[in-house]
Amino acid sequence: MKKDKDTKFIFSWCYFLGTILVTLKALNMTAVPWLWVLSPFWIPWALVLVLGFLALIFAGLLASFEWIGDLRRKHKLKKAMKKAGAL
Repeated sequence: MKKDKDTKFIFSWCYFLGTILVTLKALNMTAVPWLWVLSPFWIPWALVLVLGFLALIFAGLLASFEWIGDLRRKHKLKKAMKKAGAL
């Protein structure tokens, strides 16, 4: 439950900061480029996307290592059965 509140607070804080920066930029009260004025809106989502992509890569690597391990175990079992004369 606390985790949900923290996440909502972070996103709310980013939107609040973004609104202030956009207002200041629209009133020509700051010389910050629009990319950085709008960054409180896109940086949290970019982090979510990047971390999600990295998690998918990590999960894929784990799955491929497990698959390779299964192949090795099957090969060792087949080899042991052949040596025992079961095959």
